[in-house]
Amino acid sequence: MFWNINTIGKRLFLSFSILAVNVIIISVLSYHFISRTRNIYELTKRIEDERIQIERLLKLDLDFLRFEIINQDFYRTNQSAVLLQRDSLNNIILQEAALLNTIMFDYNLGVQKNFDSINQTLQTYNTTFARIKEKIIYRGFKDYGMEGRMRKFAHELEKHTTEVSIVDILTLRRHEKDYFLRKEKVYKRRFNSLADSLITRLGSENSFVVHLLRSYKENFNQLATLDEEIGLIPTQGLMGDLNNRTNQLSAQLTSLVDLSDERANAIIRQSLFTYIIIGVSAIIVSFILTYVTALRLTRPIKKLSHSIGKFMVTQGLNEDELKDAGVTNEISNLSNAYVKLTRKLKTQFDEIQKKSQLLEKRNAELQKLNEELDRFIYSSAHDLKSPLASMAGLVHLAKREMNVAEHNHYFERMQNSIEKMEGFIRDITDYAKNKRQQIKTEKINLQTVFNDIFQSFQFMPQAERITTTIHIGSGEFYTDKTRLEIILKNLISNAIRYADLDKEKPSLLVEVIHERNVTIIKVEDNGIGIADEHIYKIFDMFYRASDYAKGSGIGLFLVRESVKMLRGTIAVESELNKGTTFILTLPTLNQVNVNQLPESEPIKFLTAS
Repeated sequence: MFWNINTIGKRLFLSFSILAVNVIIISVLSYHFISRTRNIYELTKRIEDERIQIERLLKLDLDFLRFEIINQDFYRTNQSAVLLQRDSLNNIILQEAALLNTIMFDYNLGVQKNFDSINQTLQTYNTTFARIKEKIIYRGFKDYGMEGRMRKFAHELEKHTTEVSIVDILTLRRHEKDYFLRKEKVYKRRFNSLADSLITRLGSENSFVVHLLRSYKENFNQLATLDEEIGLIPTQGLMGDLNNRTNQLSAQLTSLVDLSDERANAIIRQSLFTYIIIGVSAIIVSFILTYVTALRLTRPIKKLSHSIGKFMVTQGLNEDELKDAGVTNEISNLSNAYVKLTRKLKTQFDEIQKKSQLLEKRNAELQKLNEELDRFIYSSAHDLKSPLASMAGLVHLAKREMNVAEHNHYFERMQNSIEKMEGFIRDITDYAKNKRQQIKTEKINLQTVFNDIFQSFQFMPQAERITTTIHIGSGEFYTDKTRLEIILKNLISNAIRYADLDKEKPSLLVEVIHERNVTIIKVEDNGIGIADEHIYKIFDMFYRASDYAKGSGIGLFLVRESVKMLRGTIAVESELNKGTTFILTLPTLNQVNVNQLPESEPIKFLTAS
């Protein structure tokens, strides 16, 4: 009857029925284990939560002792958000402790004694903290409490400098401050000794001043005694007692959590052993029945999958392989549909192959055209250099032979045009080099590179007026030197070309930072800057911010392409009339093949807009 089931639905229903029966058996047998485990974990979680709440209480007390005792608003209003939060948390802890006491008898964890000990220690801790809080409030701070009264007498005493020397008053104040700052009793003795000598010296003739001195001394000594009761250092007085209770609580809490976890794990292991024996037996039976069902169900599916795989590799299909008397109706219908699909795909594959061959031929032609275009650009730029050099020489000779001051501006304009054309040809040549040449890495001496670049720009107009600063950090850097020089020449020449000469100190800063596998080069100037409407287009080819721009419009485009080839990034930040900063980030290429580094968008804009 089982083998005659000829639909996937019926076979799956039979398989899942077998699994469901086994799941029900395992669930029923393990219910006691799961329920007991859950209850034990809930109890241990409650104990852990109680530990966390107590630690929060200790932290709030520490915050109070660190911050609120020097908060004048606390003494003025006698209210503290920290204390309110502390009291609320303490109530929660006490309520949770009472609840844990009522439910802990239901579980045989053996931690009741430890928990009671923690509650007793916490009660003692709270009592000690309450005493410290009362004494701190009574003590006061600055203009409040006992310290406020002491300060009041001291300020009042400072008004009677005719009876008491200002030097003696300041000495008293110094001993007072030294004692409360350094907590050393020698300053207390010095204070009392000086105060007693002053009282004796004044006698009864200056009864009011003597009264002020005695009141000042009395309040000082009371305040000192109160500080000693609280604790001059954390290990003395009430503070020492509180610190001991804190350490005791921490140790008890850690011991309680460890003990409860140990007892809970022991109970769980005992229950788990019984569950495993019953569960493994049911699982073995389930696996045997499921395997028989799955084998019968998946055999035709595997055969169909194997045929599909062969078709994808060889584009061939043996239709007789899909014939099986034991397949289900669904698999039979799927096989027939697949046969029809493969026949259509075979025809389409033939058409795609023909088109693919045609595309490969066209791609080869396009690649050849690109290579020829690159060679044409490079050779054309090279051939144009000689005529321009000749024109520059002729202009120079003509200027010398004519030697007419009125015509000098014409020669200067001709010379500027020639230099501009030479710069454009140089940019085109650099672009061709960047596209054609493979990346060649080498160790870079950045100091030499910058020296060569600035030396080549020393005769640029107004270059001598710009203050140049170079900072190079320690570290090694490997990259393509040709492309690096192309990038730096364009950035530095732009900084010189667009310097703001109306400013008192035109400046240019170059800073190099070596990090792990990365070198960061920052080129910063205080020139004319770039307006927001132009900054997002400055890296486009032939883009010029205005008709009066001095460059060829290809320099920053070449920078972008070179940075991309070196797998780096360049960020630009500029503000009109303030200056411009370029931040170049390049990876070190001596250990990792550049082709393995991922390409990403090399441009980042850091403008506020």
